[in-house]
Amino acid sequence: CAVDGNTKSTEIKRLPSSRLHRQKVTGCSGCLCFIKIICIFCIVSAIIVSVSVFLTGSPNPLKLFDRSDHQILNEIQEEWETGGNGLNLVIENALDADWVPYLEEYVTKWDKGEPDSLNLKVSQGDVDEDCNPELGRMKVCNGDYGETEWEGINLVLVKDGYIKWSTCKMNDHYLKTGSMAKKKYAMCHEVGHGLGLAHTDEDYSNINRGDCMDYTHNPEGNLSPGKINHEILARSYGTIPPKRVLELNHNLSEDGLKEFTQAAVDLELPGKCSQSVCIEDLGQGIIVIAHKLLVVPS
Repeated sequence: CAVDGNTKSTEIKRLPSSRLHRQKVTGCSGCLCFIKIICIFCIVSAIIVSVSVFLTGSPNPLKLFDRSDHQILNEIQEEWETGGNGLNLVIENALDADWVPYLEEYVTKWDKGEPDSLNLKVSQGDVDEDCNPELGRMKVCNGDYGETEWEGINLVLVKDGYIKWSTCKMNDHYLKTGSMAKKKYAMCHEVGHGLGLAHTDEDYSNINRGDCMDYTHNPEGNLSPGKINHEILARSYGTIPPKRVLELNHNLSEDGLKEFTQAAVDLELPGKCSQSVCIEDLGQGIIVIAHKLLVVPS
């Protein structure tokens, strides 16, 4: 009886231990499942945020569903005078050697658009950080212009409704150490303004449209002129016939040059105008328009 009693006692004691063991295993399995779910959720969330940043420049996934960029803002705000058979324009290269490849790339990209409304030629000039304008031309320059709050700026002088000259500046204060994508975007963007184009879209955080006239936090997605840009240019300038010679009238006095230079200095300063588009009326049908690629706070 003692043996049997001990045996029963032993068995009775083991039963709770076995049940406790099973409860512990079940409890641990539940914890592991919960941890796995949390890990999967974190991984999926990270993927969604990464996709949102890549497509919109914003970590907010709701921006992926924001279709406000369907509203096309891009139109010709000011234009060069042409005969309706496309724009024949000389672009003067006043850049240092580091920037020349970017200009050459984007003159080609703008020139080879469809529909074809542009006949662009690059003229090699001296490096000119001041970017003194040339009548009837677009001039492209670079330099360290300081904390101007803009990475790039395009200035045009408009007389009697037509552009007489245009200057584009790349600000090395911000772009010298910037990525290749930021430099390409700035060049494409400012040359587009020099042709007369406005912005395609001015929301930095919605889905990229794929053209360089679209504001973005993620320039890698907007590194070329878009079809919509070329269509708008064609509506304004017409398309280029196979062969043509077009002489344009760009008469403007030396006084006009001095007034433009002073207005340009004023508009480049951050205190004068902090908006992306600034206009100064010089009177007698002459205005200066500045398009600024503003620095976006990180």
